[in-house]
Amino acid sequence: MKKEPFFQFDFLNLKTNQREQTVFKNPIKILQTTNINDINDLLKEVELAVHNGYYAAGFLSYEAASAFMDIEEPNTDSTFPLLYFGIFEAPSELIPVNESFFEVGDWTPNITQKEYNHAFEKIKYAFDTNKTKQVNYTMQLNAHFKGDSYAYYNALKKQQNANYNAYISFDNQQILSLSPELFFDLNNDLITVKPMKGTKERGKNTDEDKQFKNELKASTKDKLENKLIVDLMIDELKAISLPDSIHLKKAFDIETFPTLFQMTSTIEAQLKPKVSFTNIFKALFPCGSITGTPKIGTMNFINKLENRSRQVYCGAIGFITPDNTATFNVPIRTVSINKMKNKARYDVGGGITNLSNEQDEYAEAFTKAEILKLQNNEFKLIETFGLHTGKYVAFQAHLNRLQSSANYFNFKLNLDNIKNELINIAKENSNENVRVKLSLNVNGVFDISTAPLIINEKVKYVSLANKPINKQNVFLYHKTSNRSFYNNLKAEKPDVFDVILWNEQNELTEFTIGNLVIEYNGDLITPPVKSGLLPGTYRKVLLLENIITEHVITKEMLIQAENIWLINSVRKWVKVNLKKTTS
Repeated sequence: MKKEPFFQFDFLNLKTNQREQTVFKNPIKILQTTNINDINDLLKEVELAVHNGYYAAGFLSYEAASAFMDIEEPNTDSTFPLLYFGIFEAPSELIPVNESFFEVGDWTPNITQKEYNHAFEKIKYAFDTNKTKQVNYTMQLNAHFKGDSYAYYNALKKQQNANYNAYISFDNQQILSLSPELFFDLNNDLITVKPMKGTKERGKNTDEDKQFKNELKASTKDKLENKLIVDLMIDELKAISLPDSIHLKKAFDIETFPTLFQMTSTIEAQLKPKVSFTNIFKALFPCGSITGTPKIGTMNFINKLENRSRQVYCGAIGFITPDNTATFNVPIRTVSINKMKNKARYDVGGGITNLSNEQDEYAEAFTKAEILKLQNNEFKLIETFGLHTGKYVAFQAHLNRLQSSANYFNFKLNLDNIKNELINIAKENSNENVRVKLSLNVNGVFDISTAPLIINEKVKYVSLANKPINKQNVFLYHKTSNRSFYNNLKAEKPDVFDVILWNEQNELTEFTIGNLVIEYNGDLITPPVKSGLLPGTYRKVLLLENIITEHVITKEMLIQAENIWLINSVRKWVKVNLKKTTS
């Protein structure tokens, strides 16, 4: 646990396009309040400290907006600061610590889908009566938490690959912000804002990824959401920017994150002389992407509809330097932890327009909550080649699959180096049959090992797995070291060579070490990838040569099949028999 208060920012530097870590600790002063009437005076005190050569780091809660505009009955919370800033002489070095155990319980929403749908009806009525054009409606998820919140932050940060991460620890509170969204970046008199509106889940493989990304790019509904907020923020920038300096640098750009795609637009402007940080917050806060438009009327509508304090969620987190630079995020994808109560909260929502429907919006909220599901991030990409007397089976298909998965998971990859080493191994084993295994880590470091390839002609028996696979599991579609789900299913049937997997719809998918081919009514068929399986390289070659075709295979078809094979690029065709079960 870090000594409090402690601030860590892992923010993207727009000039270098690299994430940089900035740490602040041991403040010379803390400025905080739960009183709306104190906010403007405290912001001026922050400005004065920065003007005198100090750094400032902290946050404003969403409800702090009442200090800058006429908000009716804000949902303030006396237990959580509206403003919290530390004043520092300089950034500090981060001293590595041994992270310890943490445990997060199940996340449960504070409203049911029925309640969400009821709120959605109210929003649609507000559109029909011209009270608002867009509403960012949110809900709260809660979970029990115990242990090291800093370790949890680093685990989430590593998994999410977001550009505006922040960890703040003060009193008995911790804020873990894994935000992908920039509120504003200030570099002397150049201000950049980057509203984020428009969401689509990631696909399970590269082809599906490309399809979903193109769907978001072409989405009329998401473009409308984005444009409404762009227009709002351009209008807000006019109050603090030089005439004709506002420039829409990028529109409807699609950014890729581990669990979703997001649509962003980038706006730049030159500030008027003597514009203060208080002026910037008065003009822009809170970011329009998490309110709606028109801003004030929509915020008043949201307050009544949500009937809870958002706290730091949808506020602003960042730091200011004496060099007239500053960066603040929009704290979405943000976990707040109360250590006294051992409770964590995570707020999530989305922009609703007259083109939205409640089912999609409710599902989108939970897509955004996928970041809370920690995965094994230490996996490697794997390719296992069959090398037969100096010739690889499906060599190019292996390289293509490796490239595709590296792109999908954002692994570094020098394919030329790997290819050259594999070719050298083939030359060294021109008279042997060899199994060649390649592993690649996220940083592009690879290892290649070889072993003798011995083909055992003994009759092999297989059986169906005891339970279905979850075809939403991304790791089914990529060959990686994350194989526990395969190994567990195989371990339940130790008396057979391998098991045949099947999905929730009772469609057969593959073996744990190869693809499935059956002869059925004289045709050689293999399950389609959409059933939930790894697109094997030898399978790819056989499909291209029209030796096999794709077809959904049921359990009944398996029983009626004339022949069954396990295929992969190491063993090629392995004929298997279905083991009969005894009742």
